[in-house]
Amino acid sequence: MVKHPRLNRQPIFHHSRILPSSSKHSTKPRPDGPYSPTHPLPACNDARDKNRFYLRVTVAASQVLVFVSKDEIANACLITILDKDCIAWDCIKVLNNLSSIAVVKRHTQDGQTYQYLAPSDIPENLRQDYTAITYAMSSECSPLSKVCHLGIGKIGASTPFNCTRNGFSGAITTSIQLQYYTDPNLSRSTALGVQGFHNPFYFIGAAFLPSQWPAPTHDTEIVSEVHGDRSLILRCSTTVYDITYKVVNGSIVHFVPVKSNISATNALQSPIAFTHAADYTLQQAFSFARSSNSAQGMLDTWAPEFDRVAMAMSAAALKGSPATRSRYREPAIVARVPLAPLVCLLLANMLFAVSGFVLAWTAVVAGRIRRRKRWLNE
Repeated sequence: MVKHPRLNRQPIFHHSRILPSSSKHSTKPRPDGPYSPTHPLPACNDARDKNRFYLRVTVAASQVLVFVSKDEIANACLITILDKDCIAWDCIKVLNNLSSIAVVKRHTQDGQTYQYLAPSDIPENLRQDYTAITYAMSSECSPLSKVCHLGIGKIGASTPFNCTRNGFSGAITTSIQLQYYTDPNLSRSTALGVQGFHNPFYFIGAAFLPSQWPAPTHDTEIVSEVHGDRSLILRCSTTVYDITYKVVNGSIVHFVPVKSNISATNALQSPIAFTHAADYTLQQAFSFARSSNSAQGMLDTWAPEFDRVAMAMSAAALKGSPATRSRYREPAIVARVPLAPLVCLLLANMLFAVSGFVLAWTAVVAGRIRRRKRWLNE
């Protein structure tokens, strides 16, 4: 089994399991793995206050529903509750590849890139081959600057945009701006109080590109601002998948994606949609997309990074369970020898042994004959 050495060798995360808002589950320790103490309930607004969300906190066998504001929920993934039977998922550590529990990995298959949540590459896990179930995201993005009239009427530090049909407007800021939608026509936005996403879900983004980051200036989808910086409006669709995969000797040999249901989609999408803890990372992702020679090329590079960030943030909505199948690989020092030379070597050794036996027998017989002749002569 895939295990974590800090938890008395209990199985670690492999299967990201969504906790439904109405579920009743025990947090008593089981032999099949540790629990995550924080389980945000996505898209579950308090009817009395539309600016507050539920956050389920599980400690030992007790559950508490805590109300947090939009600003407070940005730090929800950092909540740590110390309990010997529980382990806190720190999604910021997952995001920055510092977690000893989980990591987001990339897999490309049939021309499509997936970012999936997997066990961290600690020595205990690397020694095992296993089959597991997890979740993944895959996004496709395209530029939307012309449609959103980006840069029309720009003056000084203000570069406006107006996606009238989509209800997304304003001015470019130094931080990325994202607005999420529940339909492919981009008509039902979460900014309008609409809750609940389908699979795939959609979003529009307004990105700021500092002048220090080289960008393809000849592409009309990338607009130069008055003060020299650049900006871009983008449109993306993201699909959430249930993944069954098999790892042998550290490499994936079997990877089967199936579209997730709406419950899983909402739970995984909510941490990235309703918090701003990862905005800086999403903004910085454009810095390494600069090598592309078009706006579409930049977005093709940026989209997998959005998936990585979104999957890392979704760790706050998941808990661990053991791999469906696993086994240890014990290293051994062996030598591989071709069959023909090996057979020749064995035959030569056997011939050498037989020759030695024949020569020894000949020497014994010759000695007896000499003694007999000496006795007869006497």
